[in-house]
Amino acid sequence: IRLMWFSEVTNSAIVLFVLVFSLWGGVLSSGVCSCQSDLKSLIAYSSIGHMALGLSVLLSFYSVGKMACVCVLYSHGICSPILFSLAANSYE
Repeated sequence: IRLMWFSEVTNSAIVLFVLVFSLWGGVLSSGVCSCQSDLKSLIAYSSIGHMALGLSVLLSFYSVGKMACVCVLYSHGICSPILFSLAANSYE
């Protein structure tokens, strides 16, 4: 995250390519997530959707986007293990 803001890759075709595929992956994983019956798979696919959202917001190259990406990644790191723990407890 820190190195992206110092380099001049904001108008690169590679950034646009990664941005489009990140958004498309987020949409596909959200669609798969809506069809899941297994709780652990549901949490995993929603995790992929959140990471795709964080990457696409980061690649927007706005300062608010950078802060939003950090907030999404931080909250995901806290909530995801707790959700997996609750899912494991519910299976028992």
